[in-house]
Formats: sequence, C-alpha cells, structure tokens
Amino acid sequence: MAEPATLERVRSRPWFYEFDLPDGTRTRTTLPEGVEKIHTTRLEMMERALDACVGKDCSALTAVDLACHQGWFALHLARRNFKSILAVDARAEHLADAQLMADVLGVRTMKPLQLDIEDARGVTRTRTLRSACEGVVQIAGYPDTYFNF
Repeated sequence: MAEPATLERVRSRPWFYEFDLPDGTRTRTTLPEGVEKIHTTRLEMMERALDACVGKDCSALTAVDLACHQGWFALHLARRNFKSILAVDARAEHLADAQLMADVLGVRTMKPLQLDIEDARGVTRTRTLRSACEGVVQIAGYPDTYFNF
C-alpha cells in the first residue's frame, strides 16, 4: 500500500483519468461527467484485441504505450502482468504523473521515456521503439507504412 501522504497528494488534485487507488478510492477527473466512458470503451477494445492476439498470459511480453499521457493504459497493461511496459510521452509532466501513479499502485514494470515521436527520426534508441511499434501494428493487422522513423 502506498504511503498515506502520497495517496493524499494524488487525491488532492484532479487527474485526466479516473484511476482506481489501492485504498478503494478513485481520483477525481477533469472531464465532464460521462466523457470518461471513452477511456473505458477503449480499454475494453484493447483488452479484447490482446485476448484475441496474445491471450491472457502476457508475462513474457513487452508493451509500448505511445503518447501515454498519465499512463492510464500502461498501468492497465501492468495488470495483465506484462514483463515490461515502455511509457512514451513528449511531456515530462505527463511522465511524472504516470510514474507517481505507478508508484502509488506498486507497479515496477513501467518505465517512462521522454520522447517526442515527431522528433524521433534518426535517434538510435528509436530503433527499439520502431521494432515495438511495427510488432504492434502487425498484431493489429495494419500496414507498417504508418511508421516513418
């Protein structure tokens, strides 16, 4: 369980997403009532796609959450027991939020990476990112021409 002071810090401010906290409470969202359903709908879509493509056992897999924002999807991937999760975002404050939430939830498999995808061309570390993206695209059945690194 997270330290009480850390939980209070999380609860004291609004978040874009509604996170379920370890003490049974949820974060407050900045979204108008009802809009948050788009996140749960997309989560259900992701869960169905993962079930169909890789099954329930994700313990040997690595996931990449591009434009992770506050890490909501990455942290849901952690619930599926991915071996590692790379949370990529251009904004340091988004990654700080994602890391704070990972700490509160006890997730140790998520690693933040500050990287603007638009500026990633020619950067050596994007080779790994590109490989991961192409793998995701192949699983989803989309052509890899969407990636121009």
